[in-house]
Amino acid sequence: MARGSKLALIGESGSGKSTLLELLAMILMPSEAGEFKFSPSDGGPVSELDAIWHRRGSDTLSELRSRYIGYVLQHGGLLPYLSVRRNIELPRMLLGLPIAGVADELGEKLGIVQQLDKLPAALSVGQRQRAAIGRALAHEPPIVIADEPTAAIDPLNSQRIMALLVDLVDALGVTLILATHAHELVRERGFTLLPLEIEARDDHAMSVTVQHG
Repeated sequence: MARGSKLALIGESGSGKSTLLELLAMILMPSEAGEFKFSPSDGGPVSELDAIWHRRGSDTLSELRSRYIGYVLQHGGLLPYLSVRRNIELPRMLLGLPIAGVADELGEKLGIVQQLDKLPAALSVGQRQRAAIGRALAHEPPIVIADEPTAAIDPLNSQRIMALLVDLVDALGVTLILATHAHELVRERGFTLLPLEIEARDDHAMSVTVQHG
């Protein structure tokens, strides 16, 4: 994938969208895999993920994920005991990057600058999801992965937040991979659609098929 690409995984519930995203985000490790290479856009060394998975290299995967990937969960996944500001700053702190002004800048773009010093519980669902987007973008990763980021939000705010996410990643030149049911929106915004089909096997495992669409 070229940097700045936008891919949307579409399919029925249970078709494997979330599982595939967690594999791509290096959160899950498959029981078996063919060749799968990760080539950082900053010129870093190519990582053979299939070999890392084979040796169960969770520390290596964690390092790659923290530097190169931002992740937006369906329900935000903010740490409840940290302020919104600290949640957004956390990925940069873990990488030793400067944090001054980052939360304020993202908060302004996301329309939550007045909420930065509150705990996540004090925010609406939509505001928490905006904060989760800010956290995913804070360390300027080349890839953002989003798992139905507006599934828990009413339709009007869902469209607004999805459009906001796409506008931000477009402005930053970030690759966006997401699972969504908002098919019309992703078509309008130039996403490549990847329909998924899931197949049960006799050994009780599942095979996920990706079809170029």
